Amino acid sequence: MQIIKNQSGQDVAFIRNNIIFTYNENVIGIKIGDCCFGNSTSVTGKIINGFIYTVEGVIIGQCQQFVAPNERFATKDQLVKAWEILSGINDHVCPWIIVTGK
Repeated sequence: MQIIKNQSGQDVAFIRNNIIFTYNENVIGIKIGDCCFGNSTSVTGKIINGFIYTVEGVIIGQCQQFVAPNERFATKDQLVKAWEILSGINDHVCPWIIVTGK
């Protein structure tokens, strides 16, 4: 599992089994390789060296590995939502991202 932190260092989301969740366990996206997809059919971000960047190269978060002692599997509803996102992706090629440092 990976924890996603915002710019203030607060935990805002997590990635479990390539599904991106809020802390309320709502599915907000999926991860394919290092590319992150949301409800849109295009890449919304990419993980590079532990940071999540927009396609414009702006840092929007940081990923940290975390070992959860009692990690659960996704529920059926969560898997259905993740599958809806995945099945809507027509082009899973991740664009080259130039890191801006912002």
